[in-house]
Amino acid sequence: MSTTTQAAKAENAGHKYATRFYVETAAQGKSLEPTDRNLAETLKTCALRPRPEWFPAIRRVLADEYGITVRVEEIIQQGGGNARLIAQAAATLKARTTAELMDDYRETQRIGGASASEVRRWITAELIDRIGREAVVAFESRAANEAKERAILARDARKGDIYVTRGNGLYVRREIVAVTSYRSGALVQFACADHTTPLLDARQSIVVERDQDDAPDAEFDPHEDHRALGLVAAEEAQAREREGWAGEPDPQTSPAAREALLREYHAAGHERDHGQDHAQRRAAGAQVRRIGGELSQLGVWVFNGDYRDLAQIIPFIEPYWTIYEEIKAAGKYPYNSSFEGRIPGLADALPREETPIYLLQQLRGLVEGHERLARVLDAGFRRLSELAARERFSSVVVFDRFYATRRLHDARVIPDEQHRPSGVLPKGKRTHGLRVGPLDQVYVR
Repeated sequence: MSTTTQAAKAENAGHKYATRFYVETAAQGKSLEPTDRNLAETLKTCALRPRPEWFPAIRRVLADEYGITVRVEEIIQQGGGNARLIAQAAATLKARTTAELMDDYRETQRIGGASASEVRRWITAELIDRIGREAVVAFESRAANEAKERAILARDARKGDIYVTRGNGLYVRREIVAVTSYRSGALVQFACADHTTPLLDARQSIVVERDQDDAPDAEFDPHEDHRALGLVAAEEAQAREREGWAGEPDPQTSPAAREALLREYHAAGHERDHGQDHAQRRAAGAQVRRIGGELSQLGVWVFNGDYRDLAQIIPFIEPYWTIYEEIKAAGKYPYNSSFEGRIPGLADALPREETPIYLLQQLRGLVEGHERLARVLDAGFRRLSELAARERFSSVVVFDRFYATRRLHDARVIPDEQHRPSGVLPKGKRTHGLRVGPLDQVYVR
């Protein structure tokens, strides 16, 4: 899209969203300034989601047509060159609430420049007088992180980004440790104190902090991306087969050679698992790894030994999900055996076909659990991570490490010595409640 087209689109959006902001605020007697935060929150409530790059156009229309401006922007435009202006700005800042001052601080970060930095120092001094230095230091740290936030699609996330969760009083920052993309989805794995959670929909919008916003993304290397999924080997094997049609067949990629390697793999695996001599079992284990590597080069799926590495079954998610939807539509339970022999590419999976099917089932459970968690948060629940004494709540939902849920109404949450939730007692019971494990999460309302 050309620069001219983008500017015209922003201008049109400015008029559209400025009118909506005015109707929802000033027209109803609300004195909200069009800061980035207020624009995003107000227009989100109206089921409108303008792009952040349109905010300047929205502010221009609000200033020109409705006389609604960001007060701190006016202060910055006046400058801080003489004592009279400094005194006026100080009086203006003192008349504002603490929440407004915090918004002003964020706006000075957005505007930038020497004058904005000077006004930010005045705001900081005023905040220290009101809430204390420690609270201001914590706020400045959080504001610095927020200044680096940007909403992106899950498929555009990359290692090193900070994934941000915010809502219902929750503010959590977790570093993304791996991103694996496939045709219509992305597995975004990030570090978490409890466990690792995937976000599967590549089109899902997530918020991340990125240090270098203007740095161009690394050039896409299909070989590097596919190598993580074990697909390059299969492509190379197919290329060798195509070459073999035009010339001499390669004995290493022939069906007979593949079958021979499979027999050797199973024989070595049996010796490794059931052999009597320890040295022979170790040698058989090394042979299993060697043959497994050769079979991977031929396009055979080989388990890498890590049940937490869900990225290794990414290529098979789409056919698995299609079969899963068919099983659900038929009103049947999706047993592992229901998928055997039906997913292309897994018939010869090693050590057995049940292994990748188990991983696919685990991934589905996590994805569905993530959706359940989203519904719980939308219903007004908040996460309870600390409480000083036992407390009663109208509704309590406990998620285990696999996102299976238990819901109790009118229940009491019992803390342990570290003030963390350790148990939930239903109404009318003093014993036989629900134990909260160290990896469980408790949400209440």
